[in-house]
Amino acid sequence: MKRNKNPELKKGDRIILINMPGESLYAGTKGIVGGLERTPSFGGQEEYQYRISWVDEGDNVISTLSLLPSEDSWLLDPEFNQNNLNEARITDIDALIRKADWLKLFKRADLKYILEYLELIRRSGVVNMFQSGQFLAQTGYYMRKFFEFYALQHNLDNDNEELLEKIIEMSDKVRDIMIRAAVMDLSRNNNEITTGSAENRLRRLTTEVVKEYMNQNK
Repeated sequence: MKRNKNPELKKGDRIILINMPGESLYAGTKGIVGGLERTPSFGGQEEYQYRISWVDEGDNVISTLSLLPSEDSWLLDPEFNQNNLNEARITDIDALIRKADWLKLFKRADLKYILEYLELIRRSGVVNMFQSGQFLAQTGYYMRKFFEFYALQHNLDNDNEELLEKIIEMSDKVRDIMIRAAVMDLSRNNNEITTGSAENRLRRLTTEVVKEYMNQNK
């Protein structure tokens, strides 16, 4: 089955080049993502590119050609990304908690669990990360049905299937953590706790969590 081609990338990701038209790098060259940057528009539509350090087998840099999503193609390096899945680049959780009052609604371990869950969603490529908040309040049953429908429309390789299974396994716990945080927030602010108020706070909280995840992974 086909691998997930041209997934969204962030700093530190490891990739394998498929094709870079007009350049000397060959298919199979491995690279390390340095970040995202905009390209000059010259009056046209603004685009972006990824800064890449292309490396040999010893991780020695052999080129710094940028990756253009509109022209080039790549895959996540499955060896690096799968072996280090539990070492996702989640930065200092304690510092993160101090940044906003709403983050204090989460235990340190629970917040780390949610951020790892979002990292799995990003790696799966099933949605744009701006849409990932919808998955923070869903049951495992819903997620399985969602991915079954997704699989009917896409060719999935074994790596992607494993990612989706892991997301399903984690989803009920993530949902419980989010609901507890929403109810706790209502209680601390002496707001009436109803189904409607809890759902509204949960919805806003999912947006805040995803925004924070994306901010720390720019």
